[in-house]
Amino acid sequence: MMPVPSQDVVTARTPGVDLTRCVVVAIDVGKREALAGVEDFTGTALCRPIAFAMNRSGVDAMVAAVTEAMPADPIMVRVGVEACGHYHQPVTAAGVLPVSWELVGLNPAWVTAQRRVNGTARRKTDAIDVAAIADLLRAGKGYCQRPCQPPGRRPGTSGLMAI
Repeated sequence: MMPVPSQDVVTARTPGVDLTRCVVVAIDVGKREALAGVEDFTGTALCRPIAFAMNRSGVDAMVAAVTEAMPADPIMVRVGVEACGHYHQPVTAAGVLPVSWELVGLNPAWVTAQRRVNGTARRKTDAIDVAAIADLLRAGKGYCQRPCQPPGRRPGTSGLMAI
């Protein structure tokens, strides 16, 4: 796993980018169920949290719900999953998420630290973890789970990529 290169990452502080067209999908996985929060880079929720089963049909339903909730012309979609044993693998397996979505893995210690920053260190719920994961994604934190290109750009082109 490679760290996301910080100099090329679109974050909530990147100038000149329409943050309402950049989407984060924060996923807190469990043994049998997961919860996904969908927000733009301003922190505005694009839909209610999506609960889904940790199997292929559940993940497919989550992808459909996220696709329906996000803007028609997103600049980028960054999906973040807290690494937790093998439980996250139904979401991170090859071919499950759309190829144009950036998949980022997060260290559980980072999520715990972010909960502390958010003032929710002593409480641990799926919704609180989703909020912490979303904050980390907007800040550009995490490790690429599949080859990542600088978000919004394709090699050999200028301008933003179509998703």
